[in-house]
Amino acid sequence: MSKHVFITGGSGFIGTRLCELLLEQNHNITILSRDPEPLRQRWNNKIDVINALSELTALTPPDWVINLAGEPIADRPWTQQRKASLIKSRVTLTQTLFDTLNQLTTPPEVIISGSAIGYYDDTGNSVFTESSQQGKGFAAELCRDWEQAAVSNKPNSSRLCLLRTGVVLGKQGGMLKKVSLPFKLGLGGQLGNGKQWFSWIDLDDICQLILFLANNKTCQGAYNATSPNPVTNHDFTKTLGKKLHRPTVATVPAFILKTALGDAASLLLGSQRILPMRAIEAGFEFAYPDITSCLQHCCKK
Repeated sequence: MSKHVFITGGSGFIGTRLCELLLEQNHNITILSRDPEPLRQRWNNKIDVINALSELTALTPPDWVINLAGEPIADRPWTQQRKASLIKSRVTLTQTLFDTLNQLTTPPEVIISGSAIGYYDDTGNSVFTESSQQGKGFAAELCRDWEQAAVSNKPNSSRLCLLRTGVVLGKQGGMLKKVSLPFKLGLGGQLGNGKQWFSWIDLDDICQLILFLANNKTCQGAYNATSPNPVTNHDFTKTLGKKLHRPTVATVPAFILKTALGDAASLLLGSQRILPMRAIEAGFEFAYPDITSCLQHCCKK
């Protein structure tokens, strides 16, 4: 049955792929964008685009709402100005979104709202699941407030799923797009000592997980959007080097990352060994559960 799906962050890395899959299933899509016309042309008017949340109240109420908005968090130092911008793009936007949803004549069936595994902070070698405690520091507090903005303002009759996303791997963008050139030039290497755990998920798997959560009426609460097989940064580096047929002898020392990114370097040097226990228990099956199959998928021509 066709659904009306409203997406924030619909023009981003995850959102673009998700829109493709939703169109294949004949759903009707509306996305939020500050620059609507290029997106309408890009999608050949197959999706609707609004540039303000206030416009949502004039549309047919959405059946599903998928909140993926949020500026990249690890690309610049966390200055006070940068922190304020990250909070605005996540917490403030989510608050405004949910305020708008509460004004609709018919609340959405399900809301899937973004978060991240930064919620847990640095887990060392310990395995963390959705039942594990929240960590400390800016990233953990940001994720907590981001989730709370959704939980506190949820329409009473809507089902809410919180998506704690790991590093998303796909050939169209994200981390792999940033690191592919250095690797192809033979300059790829591990970060710091390489022992830190790296929790990742294939782009198609996270999109399929979103669809799974939307379609399964028993699913609600927090879900880790990560592969069931996290790897160390060292093993990820070696596997990617093999897939690209390039050496991985270079190493990026921790002090260089800390100098360049300040506190934000913790996202690259910290260890996160996160498992998607609730998704597995709900019956979700990963198409690319291990790093070898994922990179084979991402790196194919």
